[in-house]
Amino acid sequence: DEVVRRTFQRFDYDRSGQLSKSELRAALRDLKIDLSSPAAAAAIAKHDADRNGTLSLLEFAKIVEQLKPPEVDEAVRRTFQRFDYDRSGQLSKSELRAALR
Repeated sequence: DEVVRRTFQRFDYDRSGQLSKSELRAALRDLKIDLSSPAAAAAIAKHDADRNGTLSLLEFAKIVEQLKPPEVDEAVRRTFQRFDYDRSGQLSKSELRAALR
């Protein structure tokens, strides 16, 4: 994935080809991945294959794939926006009723 590769390169500050823990935290935050969850710690431990405390691009890509938030299908997003009459980002009871008709 091009976004993952570019993010890896942007946060590999020392150009070592590996992300240190601080570089990894910054890169994952940039990708909107929650680092506080136990799942994040488990994924990092699981994918640091060589156990050197840094992550290669391949290891980073596996973590991102495991932890990235699910994408909302574009059709669902369009439908939601169509019924969110007041553009609040939430469906009120009346908006929901209209959507379910």
